[in-house]
Amino acid sequence: MNLRPIPIAPLLIFALAVSSLGAQSPSPVPSKEVLVFSIRSAFSLTAPMLATLQAKQGEAASQRAPTAPGADIPWTESLVRNVPLSLPLDVRLMGSNVATLIQILPLGLRGNFADLLIQGQVWIKMPDGSVSFNTSVQTLAITLGSRVFFYPLGMDSKTGAPIAIEIKVERP
Repeated sequence: MNLRPIPIAPLLIFALAVSSLGAQSPSPVPSKEVLVFSIRSAFSLTAPMLATLQAKQGEAASQRAPTAPGADIPWTESLVRNVPLSLPLDVRLMGSNVATLIQILPLGLRGNFADLLIQGQVWIKMPDGSVSFNTSVQTLAITLGSRVFFYPLGMDSKTGAPIAIEIKVERP
């Protein structure tokens, strides 16, 4: 499949508010713990940018490693949401020919780790008018304060990635 880079201007990042009004359950249990999610995205990443991200995978966001020339990443503004355990956070990226939905469900805390269930859905309008759909579900244990990167359209160490999403999880 030949994917064209998508202009940044038409892409928007949205998050559904995670509150008692936006939640899918009637009301959260008041004693539930809350996690703070910080999410941002970048588009049209080059191979040096991708190498920089891979070097930072799992490190604390406060650690700042030097970056190679041409590897500065044009991140969007961070989206920050407080999410009670067992309530989902939906993040949508919309473009003219691509729609991505990422649902992050915090399952629990184990010491300094947050257990997450992450489902990604990607719809791509193909040049012939058909629609391609891909979905993935995975569990992930992330160290609180560190960050992980998600590539909804895939990535290649030689050509880069069309979209990257950074997810950081902390306690309030």
